[in-house]
Amino acid sequence: MPGVVFAHGMSVDKDGEGIFVRAFDTLASLGYSVLRFDFRAHGKSQGVGRRDFTVSGELRDAAAALDRLKAAGASRLGLAGASFGGGVAALLAGQHPQGINAVFLANPLLDYQGILDPVTPWGRSVFQNWRDELNAQGFVGMKADWSQLEMGPLFFKEMQSFDPSAALARYPGPVLAVHGDRDDMVDLASTRRAFGPVSPPHRDFKIIVGSGHGFHDEPYETQVADLVTEFFKEKLAIS
Repeated sequence: MPGVVFAHGMSVDKDGEGIFVRAFDTLASLGYSVLRFDFRAHGKSQGVGRRDFTVSGELRDAAAALDRLKAAGASRLGLAGASFGGGVAALLAGQHPQGINAVFLANPLLDYQGILDPVTPWGRSVFQNWRDELNAQGFVGMKADWSQLEMGPLFFKEMQSFDPSAALARYPGPVLAVHGDRDDMVDLASTRRAFGPVSPPHRDFKIIVGSGHGFHDEPYETQVADLVTEFFKEKLAIS
C-alpha cells in the first residue's frame, strides 16, 4: 500500500492548501494511505510560534508523519510539500533519501535567502526589517490578516544553516516541482536555480503560467491537484 504525507506552508494549516486537500481525497479514494497534519504552532497543533516554529521542528514533524504511515503499513512513501513546507520536504528528502520514494514540491521555498534578504513583494512586506524587529521585540510578526504567527530568533538562525536546494540535489528519487509564474510570495527564480538549465531525468520542473502563489484560483488548482495525483500514482506504483 503506497502512502503520501502532505506538508503545508508557513502560517496556514493542513486545510489551507487546496491542491493537497483535493489530491488527498483522490488518492484516499484509490486506496492510498494519506496523511495531512498541522505543523507545530499551526492549526490545531500545540506550540507557540516564536518558540516552536523552527526549521528543525518542522523536520521532526514531517518525519513523524512519515513514520506514522510506515507503522500503518505503507510500503512506498511519497512526500508533498508546499511553500515553506516544500523547503522542509526537500531537506527531509536529502536527509533520508532511501526512506522517501517520491517528492512533489508546490511553489517551494528552496532558498532561505529569499526570507533573510527578501526579493518578492510579500517577502519585503513581512521580512524587510526582520533584524530590527527581532532586536527590538524578540520576534517578527507575520503581518497578515489570515495569521498571527510570530517567528523567534531560532527560526532565523536556522535558516542561515539549512539549505533546501542543496539537500534536494542529494536526493536520488523522482521529484516534480511546480511554480506559478505570478507568484508574489516565493521567488520563481530560486526554484529555477535549484533545478538548473538541465535537470537529470528523475527531476522535473513545470511552470504554471498565469498562477500566483498557492494555485488557489481555477483552472490552476485543478491543474496542479491533478499533477499531484498523477505523479504519485505513477511514482509509487507497486509492480
